[in-house]
Amino acid sequence: MTAPQRMNSFQSNHSHRHFAQALGAFGIGLGTLELLETDALSRAIGVPRSDHNVMRAMGVREVANGVAILTDALRPAWMWGRVGGDIMDLAVLGQALVSPMSRPNRILAAVGAVAGAMLLDVLCSIRLSRDSKLSMARAF
Repeated sequence: MTAPQRMNSFQSNHSHRHFAQALGAFGIGLGTLELLETDALSRAIGVPRSDHNVMRAMGVREVANGVAILTDALRPAWMWGRVGGDIMDLAVLGQALVSPMSRPNRILAAVGAVAGAMLLDVLCSIRLSRDSKLSMARAF
């Protein structure tokens, strides 16, 4: 590998690591909010009180995954874990949407926010996976 190629590879890994770290920190913040302000967040997004334990479990998952990302931001599996969490979040919101106690407009806004975060998570996951494969190919 030439020096410019090594430099481009370093810059790519560096920027993707920062992108992953930002998403991991976001997850820790969101998870903390889900754990500490379950009632307020549930009311804000229109989720019934019966889903509070699910909201807390989602918070634990967000914090744990965020810590894993901050610990090893270049490992694609942690970012793909965020994507899996986004899918679970969308399923929970879909289930809450059909509840007679829900606030559909608020839940749909939350679905939009999760979908936006999921787009960023997928983009970062793909980039980290591509970089990981390139690094492995260069080793041989």
